[in-house]
Amino acid sequence: QSWNYTINKFSELYMDDNKVAEGKYFVNIKAVAVDENNKFGNWSKTQYVEFDTNIPTIGKRNKNVIEYAENGTPVKATKAYISDMYLKGKAELELSVEDKNGIKQVMYYIANTEEGLASATGTIITNLGQEKTWTDDAGNSTKGYIVSIPLSADSTASGAKYVKVVATKKSDTETTAYEKFSVNFDNSAPTLRNKISLNGVKYD
Repeated sequence: QSWNYTINKFSELYMDDNKVAEGKYFVNIKAVAVDENNKFGNWSKTQYVEFDTNIPTIGKRNKNVIEYAENGTPVKATKAYISDMYLKGKAELELSVEDKNGIKQVMYYIANTEEGLASATGTIITNLGQEKTWTDDAGNSTKGYIVSIPLSADSTASGAKYVKVVATKKSDTETTAYEKFSVNFDNSAPTLRNKISLNGVKYD
């Protein structure tokens, strides 16, 4: 039996900008599994994470997958994104993209392998829609968009899909940030094989 846990799903690792020197801070994360008998497994390797509040943020407010019915509409299901999740039919990845100065451009890459992202052709989202403004409890505001990235056009998709999303902020330096996502498609119909047994003899 296995499970997964999404870290920072509720932005619990984000710090108030007033407490962060030059907009950067660092977090080291380790994990250990404990079974139902309270036996501990081996600790994982330390995962070093750098947070930089001066770069665009991807998926902080919204990180969902939208599945559509066979004819493309209406929405069949909206699910919280989980790495390597399984999907069926037409699907889109819906993400929030934001920054203090606003977002200038969002581009994405799609490939069948993670290595393939390096040679994939990027697609610029030409219509970002209506700009949104978000304000946290401390009064800090960011501006950005909710963007949709097509993962599959119909129910013929199969296997893994890897996506890299690159956001560029509005500023003189035009700083960028990227995030990678991965999903799996299983649109194959189940197969049923009949077997008949007569007097202990099996017939296909």
